[in-house]
Amino acid sequence: LYRALLRAADVPHDLAFAGQSPHSRTRTEWSVPELGQFSIPLVRIAPRGGEAYYVLPDADRLAHRRRLPVQLWSAPVYVSAEEGGFLEVLPEGKLEEESVRTRLRLTLDERGGGRIVWRQELRSFGYFRLKGQIAATPAARLRGFFASQISRQFPGANLVRFATPSVDEVGVPVRWKLEATSTQLLAKRPDGTHRLGSVIAPSQVGARFALAFDEPIVLEDTTEVLLGPYACPHLPQELRINRRLLQYSLRATRPAPDRVRIERRLVIRRGRIQPADYEAFRLQLQRIDAAEQAGLILEKRAK
Repeated sequence: LYRALLRAADVPHDLAFAGQSPHSRTRTEWSVPELGQFSIPLVRIAPRGGEAYYVLPDADRLAHRRRLPVQLWSAPVYVSAEEGGFLEVLPEGKLEEESVRTRLRLTLDERGGGRIVWRQELRSFGYFRLKGQIAATPAARLRGFFASQISRQFPGANLVRFATPSVDEVGVPVRWKLEATSTQLLAKRPDGTHRLGSVIAPSQVGARFALAFDEPIVLEDTTEVLLGPYACPHLPQELRINRRLLQYSLRATRPAPDRVRIERRLVIRRGRIQPADYEAFRLQLQRIDAAEQAGLILEKRAK
C-alpha cells in the first residue's frame, strides 16, 4: 500500500531490504551468503534533485519519516532497483535522538510535602509506537497510566493534571507534563535533618549491566528544588566519569539561595566490554548508582 501511494504520487523509490547492524549481538557471516541475511523491508526514496533516504514502512503513523530505529544504524541494505540491485550502508543516527529528557520541579512546603511538576520527552524511534497508543487512549485510562508513572518515583503522590503536547503531530517525540502533590517528599532522619530522596529517577545501570550493549542509553535530567522553609547546607559531591563506552556527569548547583539544581547526563554507547575490563566497568556503574541514591540532606530554616 505504501509503495502504491508513492507510485500514485509519482515519487521515485525502490524496495530495499536491510541486514543486521554491525553493532548487533547477532553476528552475520557475510563470507557465506544465506537466505534471510537481508530480511527487514525498507523503501528507498530518491526525490528528484534531493538526497535519497530510507523509510521503514511498518513504523507507526506518527513516527518521523526520515529516522530509522537504532537497530538499523549502519546496517547493510540491498536496494532492488529496476536498473539492477546494489548495496548501501544505512546512516548512523545521532545519540541525542535516543535520549530520554526529564525536567523535574519540586516545591517543598512546611510539612515536608509539596508540589511536583514533571516533564518528560522520549526521543527514541521506538517510542513513536507508544505515542500512537497514547493518542488513541481515552483520557480516563491515560490518567491511570500517568498516575502509576509518577507514583513509582513519588510513592503516594496524587496526580492533579496531565498533558500530552503535540500528541497527534507526526515526527514529534513523545512528551508529557504531569502535575502532582505529595504529603511526604521528605524523610526525617534520626539527627533531625531531612532527606529528599527523589531528586532524579535512578538509572539503576548497575542492576542492568551486561557484557554487551546493543542499544545506547542516553539520559538527560534537570531537577530544580524550591526549598521553601528548608536549607541545603551541603550540596552533593560532583561525579564525572569518561570511559570508552560510558560518559556520566552529576552536578548540583545553587542558582539562588532558596533553590538547588541537579543535572545528570548518562551516555552508554553501543559496544562490548572486554572480559579484562569487566570489573573496572562494573565498579564505575556502582559509583553511579550510589551517587544517584544519595539524595539531598536538608535542614529546617530557623523562623
